[in-house]
Amino acid sequence: MLPGTRAEDVKELNAALMALAWRITELVAARQRPQAAYLVQELLDDVRAWRIVLQDGLAELADDPGVLIGDERRHSLIQRLAHLEARVDEVFRTAPDGALDDADRANFYRLLGGFRGVSEAGLDFVDLADRIHWPALREARF
Repeated sequence: MLPGTRAEDVKELNAALMALAWRITELVAARQRPQAAYLVQELLDDVRAWRIVLQDGLAELADDPGVLIGDERRHSLIQRLAHLEARVDEVFRTAPDGALDDADRANFYRLLGGFRGVSEAGLDFVDLADRIHWPALREARF
């Protein structure tokens, strides 16, 4: 069905898509855990910036899975995640006494792990999607 594409590449792409779906499910579950109001307030803009970069990349892939995700978008996602991780460390170090307890930190680290997992799974999917000959899917067949 996809001339120019190896069956192994399609299988790997399917596995990567399943991994991405699983990572998104894990992130949603982590987001449902209670988060300390202090962390939400301090990190809202950083989390939003990461989400927008990822969301834009996924929307672009949904429109055209054959689109090459450029180094700029890849770098932007990696940079956003690194910035978020640095901000989390900073906020944890500078939090006022009593603002965070161990459960707050653990819940937020689960959330941060979810962000990292979705980012890495998304980049893996993009790398594998580049191997697929997508124009063959758009060819009219009767």
